[in-house]
Amino acid sequence: MRGVIVPEARRVAVREFPDPEPGPGEVVVRVRMAAICGSDLHWYREFTPGRTGPDQIVGHESVGEIAAVGPGVFLPRVGDRVALYHISGCGECPACRARLPKECWRGVERIPQGADADYQRMKSWNALPLPDAFSWEEGTVLACNYGTGYAALKRGGVSARTTLAVFGLGPVGLCTVQAGSALGARVIAVDVVPERLELAQQMGASEVVNGSEQDVVATLRDLSGGRGVDAAIDTSGNAVAQTNAIDGARPRGTVVFVGIQPEATVEIKVFEQAVLKQLTLAGSWIYDIDEWPEMLAFVQQHRLPVRDITGPTYALDDASEAFAVADAGRSGKVLFAVS
Repeated sequence: MRGVIVPEARRVAVREFPDPEPGPGEVVVRVRMAAICGSDLHWYREFTPGRTGPDQIVGHESVGEIAAVGPGVFLPRVGDRVALYHISGCGECPACRARLPKECWRGVERIPQGADADYQRMKSWNALPLPDAFSWEEGTVLACNYGTGYAALKRGGVSARTTLAVFGLGPVGLCTVQAGSALGARVIAVDVVPERLELAQQMGASEVVNGSEQDVVATLRDLSGGRGVDAAIDTSGNAVAQTNAIDGARPRGTVVFVGIQPEATVEIKVFEQAVLKQLTLAGSWIYDIDEWPEMLAFVQQHRLPVRDITGPTYALDDASEAFAVADAGRSGKVLFAVS
């Protein structure tokens, strides 16, 4: 089978690998569609042993059909449509038994093989059912980006009474804007890329703020009657954006940090910025497995056009071009049509 590798920083190649075989409790998925995530770009931009290399298939967003099951697997069955939940754990600790592998007591791990390939091996519990009502494109977005945004909205207590600022309008941010708008919130979208601000308006943002041209905190206060927004969700991982989220939130507001930048560090004057304002500062990472059917029902109920978040689609053999486009950060979600 083919698999995409990043042998060195900012270089992508496609090489042949042996077809995977499922072990006990595992399944093999025939990948139909995969995508490039913002976290994939971290490893693309800076070579990271253990994440990238000549033997490491990259990617963690995929959908497909069960091609084979290992001993002890009764569900899913061969032929079932599934989406990948890309975080795994030991399967035995209290957190894993509660279907919270991202809190595994013995250490969180990723699935053994990356998603940008013809086939993918994983534990059976990482294969989430994908109903026929959802296309492969929609399933790929839902499997990581939409779930991440949806969980962050819940963490922030966002509702129809909320004025929400979303910082960073990559795919996760756009998903957050769309879902937040569906909840009835007034959504203010913040970024520095004009193309992304335009996409956010298409996703339902009430207002957009260009951080390269406007004073973000002052603008948020102006748009919220001088007090600040009820909730802010940062999907960028950028330290400036995270600080603006804190400063732009109203007293007793909530700030949720989602975006990941390995080197991002935010210095908070705890007394002035958190204690006096009585802020709730929260982190949100991906989503819980049990939130998957809840999110699918939410998307169907509101008839959300998830596919509008997608951008160009490439063949797996064109991975170099796909990563370059994703790295530029001016399009919607970059996809691979695998088979």
